[in-house]
Amino acid sequence: MQREVERELRDIAEDVLERAEPNISASPPPNEDPDEAVSLRESGRVGEVRRRGDRSEITVGFYAVYAAAQHEGAWSYLRDDKRVVAKVRHHPGGGKTKYLEDVIKAMHAEYSRRLARASARALRG
Repeated sequence: MQREVERELRDIAEDVLERAEPNISASPPPNEDPDEAVSLRESGRVGEVRRRGDRSEITVGFYAVYAAAQHEGAWSYLRDDKRVVAKVRHHPGGGKTKYLEDVIKAMHAEYSRRLARASARALRG
């Protein structure tokens, strides 16, 4: 039974990643030193499903240097040798804050239905 649900969980995680990508900045914030080889959009990853007792979990996220800064809407940078944290409402290169969180909130009911259907299919065998 758990495998059916785990497959659906992985499909949902990949859907979250795909839906989040258009909401991500196409370029890094000012004064950041990201890995030039990997953009934020390209840094998205879906982890492996892990079992914790009778529960399964999966991690989905973006791992560029400035991923959390864009998600939370706060850039940290040096100005005159002092660390400055600035709230950003308009992201350079487009994008928006809460690019993962908003997808999960918007799709929560659908994802719950999908997991329930996967569980029901698995129980029927």
